[in-house]
Amino acid sequence: MKQSNRLLVTFGAVLGVLAIAAVLLVIARGRETVTLLPETEPAGIVQRYLQAVQRGDYEGSLKYMAPPTQTNRGDGTPPFAYPVPGPGRQYNNPSWRATLGATRVLGERSEVDITIHVFRPSGPFADPVQTFNQTFSLVRQNGAWRIENTVGLWWLY
Repeated sequence: MKQSNRLLVTFGAVLGVLAIAAVLLVIARGRETVTLLPETEPAGIVQRYLQAVQRGDYEGSLKYMAPPTQTNRGDGTPPFAYPVPGPGRQYNNPSWRATLGATRVLGERSEVDITIHVFRPSGPFADPVQTFNQTFSLVRQNGAWRIENTVGLWWLY
């Protein structure tokens, strides 16, 4: 075998091993679990709410929300206007992740800042990652924190 052929075979083998190692690393890191914050903290409630939404457990996500303070907005819809997908509504479910930011506790009320990163391929000249900063407002009811407002999960559309 010529020297140049041996060099090409060796180079190809090294590239193959690196590719396999990269795939295994991605698979192993993709199974990382996130440490949950305590449910007694406002950020823990927001974290669990967002995880339920990401899993598609919209009914389960509602347990982290405060009950509406009024029966409807005058047009028959709940005052929170479907913070999660309502019955029969379809969403394209883009890939997204949330990062918890600052938490401010103001007596029986609190605010939790979050940053949402949405990945949505949109062509060769557009940025595929959109970043949004939003603030959740929470209220303490019967000793438990509940989300009072919804930031509108419009990034699911």
